[in-house]
Amino acid sequence: MPLKLIKRPAIKEFVDKARRLPKNINSFKKYRDKAVDEILEKEAKMIAYCGLNCSECDAYLATQNDDDAKRAETARNWSKLFGAAIEPEQINCDGCKSEGVRFSHCEVCEIRHCSMSKSVDNCALCESYICDTLSRFIRLVPEAGVALERLRS
Repeated sequence: MPLKLIKRPAIKEFVDKARRLPKNINSFKKYRDKAVDEILEKEAKMIAYCGLNCSECDAYLATQNDDDAKRAETARNWSKLFGAAIEPEQINCDGCKSEGVRFSHCEVCEIRHCSMSKSVDNCALCESYICDTLSRFIRLVPEAGVALERLRS
């Protein structure tokens, strides 16, 4: 459109909007940063003290989906893996760090209690990384060690 066809009020409005743009971008950046922080905080709560991602845990998934078949399958698998008698009724968990229901082992978990006593979000942040207790756990669940190494880098 030729410049002579643009009315002065339109140019003034355009210039005014252009002047406000950096302020709007900053507002947008603050909004975006706050949203990202909230997402990261929520994700961080799902990383257990041992490094496992609770949101990928079979007990967590069975609980969130109220899936009795998944509870039974998890109980069988964990009974074999950990050499313990685990019943499907025990497979209920909202996450290691949640205020809700937790798998029975969470209440006696050495790693969880140690991390809580040291006020660290996970073992990757501990000054004693890697301790004997964690080493034994990583031998049983190697993906926990991989996750902790990622958290440390």
